[in-house]
Amino acid sequence: MIYNSVQIIPAKLFFHISETEEYGLLSDKKLDSDQLKTIWLILEEEHKKLNPNKKVNKTLDLSKKIEELYAKHQKILLAVQYLKSRRDEDLIELLEKSNYHFDLQDYDNSLERIERESQSILIRIESLEKKLPKPTTTKETVTFDQTVMSYSAFSGSGFINPNKITLSQYYALINIGNNKMKALENGKK
Repeated sequence: MIYNSVQIIPAKLFFHISETEEYGLLSDKKLDSDQLKTIWLILEEEHKKLNPNKKVNKTLDLSKKIEELYAKHQKILLAVQYLKSRRDEDLIELLEKSNYHFDLQDYDNSLERIERESQSILIRIESLEKKLPKPTTTKETVTFDQTVMSYSAFSGSGFINPNKITLSQYYALINIGNNKMKALENGKK
């Protein structure tokens, strides 16, 4: 079986893969890492559409962008360090594709300039990190099982097995519970 949709992937498995990046758990068939990563990206997009917590999506997007920028900065620094010891046309091309102008007539100064200019990436990372929400500390963490059981009891849906609930069912349950809470709050006013 291949878990390629939020309609079939167990929510617990989705959240586990999200934390551990064990993409091999998406299938019991032998798939290469690119295929598994593609399936995971599709699942993440479907998850974003279902997830009522847009703040989490924004945080994930910011974190992803920060990681991409950090990787780009590392790639540039490593390329520059290598090019200081020997010329490599592929690395020079890589730097040019990353929008760094390379002057072969002034090789050493070009490397120094690119290294300095790459520091702007760190400034962008720092500004994005400031947009991330501050981590909150809670004394008691609520497990996934507790969340499912609480919402199923509150919504009156009866027992729901936390090990078998799919991701789409999980968000439907959360949505039903949240709507019921809003209705109760509106009824008190």
